Amino acid sequence: MPGTVALTFDDGPYIYLKSIVDQFVAAGGKVTFFHNGDNYGCIYDSDNVAGIRYAVAAGMQIGSHGWYHYDLVPLSDDFILNGIAARLQTAFGRILGYSPLYMRVPYGSYDDRVLGVLQEAGFEKMVMWDVDPADYSGSSLAEQRAIFNAASTTVSHVVLNHEPLQLTAQQQVPFMIQWAQDRGLQMVTVGECLGETSPSQWYVPYGDGQPGVRDSTWTCVG
Repeated sequence: MPGTVALTFDDGPYIYLKSIVDQFVAAGGKVTFFHNGDNYGCIYDSDNVAGIRYAVAAGMQIGSHGWYHYDLVPLSDDFILNGIAARLQTAFGRILGYSPLYMRVPYGSYDDRVLGVLQEAGFEKMVMWDVDPADYSGSSLAEQRAIFNAASTTVSHVVLNHEPLQLTAQQQVPFMIQWAQDRGLQMVTVGECLGETSPSQWYVPYGDGQPGVRDSTWTCVG
């Protein structure tokens, strides 16, 4: 959508989630988080559950990034479907009462077979990116910011960032907000960027559509 930018954050949930949300709320913006089930901690940890619910309540979009941060291409259909996709959808369902229709595969790596399996799992949107500041590579703030500044403002962008990185969460987020504001860009979710403005278009109900009650199954063990 012209005049917008979709800033996205992979690899959480992590300790910086609420801080990132608060910064964008204060700026009148929205972003999208693509979360794993077991990466920088277990999605069922109480702080992570609270963070995910906090982000959604603030109008942010949550998408799937797979249970583990594995390249899906070498994996079997069954493991992708049940060990990667369905397991995380169940977790989101328990936490939120609904599960994402949007997914970003780890490393952006997939082929036609993987895409077919993920579609079978119920994912309707496969989200990539067109601006990559390479925050995960150890590049400097100046190098990352140069990539932002080189991006055209005549088209909308989907920007790749990583939630668990302190430098990104604490120093790049304020820069991104200012960068977007200086260029008159509205900071929106991926769904909004694609013209799906209602959260009901981003998720599918799970069970009775209500958040679950924590029990012994809320675990990343096993």
